[in-house]
Amino acid sequence: GTCYKVHLGNGETLETDLLVLNIGTRASTGMVSREEIQVDRGIVVNTSMETSAPGIYGAGDCCQGNNLQSGQTQIIGLWANAGIQGRVAGQNMAGGSRETEGNILHNITHFLDMDFIGLGDNRLTGETYTYWSRKKDFYLQAVVRDGKPVGFNILDNYGISGILKAHLVRMLKGEPCRFTPEQRGQLLRFGLEQKFLDYLEAAV
Repeated sequence: GTCYKVHLGNGETLETDLLVLNIGTRASTGMVSREEIQVDRGIVVNTSMETSAPGIYGAGDCCQGNNLQSGQTQIIGLWANAGIQGRVAGQNMAGGSRETEGNILHNITHFLDMDFIGLGDNRLTGETYTYWSRKKDFYLQAVVRDGKPVGFNILDNYGISGILKAHLVRMLKGEPCRFTPEQRGQLLRFGLEQKFLDYLEAAV
């Protein structure tokens, strides 16, 4: 069969029989005029979900909301994110005054009976901490920058992704970053070890 050679940014190369590329979400922006409304890869909105045209709002995969990690507008194609954006846009269209802080990148792809999960901005680099479960039935890589986790790559363990995402978001908002007993129990049940949880909490 065909063998692919992958050249990594650090100069290493990997050979593999299968290469999967996740291209992400492409925004549908054809419903607006680029002369009247600012469009980048998606329709650009502010924290009130208002476009560059006063009184015109956007929400969901068509628009670029705030990336909490970079402070830039970016397409974050998630159902939960679209729901938050839609509520904010709807309240403001109805005369209210509400804002959204934004979100972090979070992608889940199911392929070959496995879950491929990425949390956080994949442009951020740092030290990597690699973790295999005791049974070696899933893989996790944490990217740590300036002593704090900035992203996770998880192979085949969707059960931990929501808690780790909430951990990153709390950290970015400056909120307490300790796992609750329920979260800790869930992470342990899904295969993480106590020392890894202690490491994540110590990092903040």
